[in-house]
Amino acid sequence: MGWSMRRKPGSADASITASAEGAGTRGRLLPINRLEAFSDGVFAIAITLLVLELHVPTGQEVLVKGLEHDGPRYLGYFVSFSFIGGVWIAHSSLTRFIKAADPDLMRLNLMLLLCVSFFLSPQRSPRLICLCRT
Repeated sequence: MGWSMRRKPGSADASITASAEGAGTRGRLLPINRLEAFSDGVFAIAITLLVLELHVPTGQEVLVKGLEHDGPRYLGYFVSFSFIGGVWIAHSSLTRFIKAADPDLMRLNLMLLLCVSFFLSPQRSPRLICLCRT
């Protein structure tokens, strides 16, 4: 495959740092742009799923009354959006310093994305919505 960065023992590659060599990668490194693209996709889907929980007032409802009734949902949306956006900014800032990803970094990145996707669960929980309304 074209994206595989395999090294032969004893050959030097300027794009691989000394810390990556000592991490036991056995020459299996993934270009960082693949990791960033996958992560950006997960962040985008997570933020899109947040907005699906919001309901626009319909019919004869007054807009202000409808928004007041769903206020906790909107508050949850803004908090969740801010959290996921903050994690995305931090992730983007950190990946600027990485030249290639080894399997351990990919696993850690997947754990981060798992935590971000779990953050969507409280948004959908009726118990959390009930707690916000009291």
